[in-house]
Amino acid sequence: MNKLALLPLVSALALSLPAQAGDWTLTFSATGPIWGDDTAPPPELTLHLVTEDVLSTSTASQSLGEGYRIISFTGTRSGESILPVLTTPAGDSFFSYGLDSYLYANTPELISLQGLGYTTADGTRYNLYGATTNLGGTPDTQWFEMTSLPSSNENSPFVTFQGLLSVSPAAPVPEPGAWALMLAGGVLVGASRHRRRA
Repeated sequence: MNKLALLPLVSALALSLPAQAGDWTLTFSATGPIWGDDTAPPPELTLHLVTEDVLSTSTASQSLGEGYRIISFTGTRSGESILPVLTTPAGDSFFSYGLDSYLYANTPELISLQGLGYTTADGTRYNLYGATTNLGGTPDTQWFEMTSLPSSNENSPFVTFQGLLSVSPAAPVPEPGAWALMLAGGVLVGASRHRRRA
């Protein structure tokens, strides 16, 4: 078999490789507030989470099993871009109780967002807190969203939303090297066919 003929096959295989193992897509759609400021509009969040590739263990989370630690995220709140904040162990004015920033391995819908926060376009900083109950096979959650006061370790005002949470592996995105391999293969095959016609 002609070696050049193998290039498209190699390119296709490269493109079929999965995305980074630690990439997840999270969507949360609030159905309404259940505590706190009942005039707050229910948010819709879409986040791209990046987690450690290796399972992490935490003494505080042994009852929930091992989980992936969230190391970064980007996303939108009700369609507007947010500036993500990953808090330090010191708290950085955000609550943190030892179960923070975990996506648990036994079910992708079991997630703790303690230790995560974001800033909106108007400069307001929010703390996130959320974990699914996953009762009856339907993932749902109570989602706390608290305005952060940078000068203290208190958060006020706050509102709790009930809503639906979905977490799934992010769609595979070909690496730049895979695109280069595919293009090079196409060029070589085209050149080979051109020579045969000549």
